[in-house]
Amino acid sequence: MDRKEFIIKAGMFVSVCACAGACQSSQEEQIEPKKEEIDFTIDLSNTKFADLQKVGGFIYEKLIIIARKSESEFLAFTQYCTHSAGVIKFIPQKNHFECPVHYSKFDIEGKVIQDPAQKPLKKYQTELEGNLLRIFE
Repeated sequence: MDRKEFIIKAGMFVSVCACAGACQSSQEEQIEPKKEEIDFTIDLSNTKFADLQKVGGFIYEKLIIIARKSESEFLAFTQYCTHSAGVIKFIPQKNHFECPVHYSKFDIEGKVIQDPAQKPLKKYQTELEGNLLRIFE
């Protein structure tokens, strides 16, 4: 082995070791995100939530998608697709949620009805009292 070949191989070896060490240390340093419990109330008479005045309307609030299914029923899910974290949309004509990134679809219970997503959306409870809509776990 000549000097040039030795330097190239030694450089590749050092690079592989450095990368392996960096990957290992970054995994050890990862911190589990703090899970905050979801429990908040919105006032449907507030113009900020005007889209929820009509059946089929939806909004995003505190990383949750909230959709009006009927005059008295609201749906609330995490707003991110379980496949690639695209922001989902409510499609009232088809009564499902859809991710515009890879077109995963979820029914109104959050269950996957079209791949590539494999996991359901996290669903939250809703409670309507007058103009106040509570979203909670």
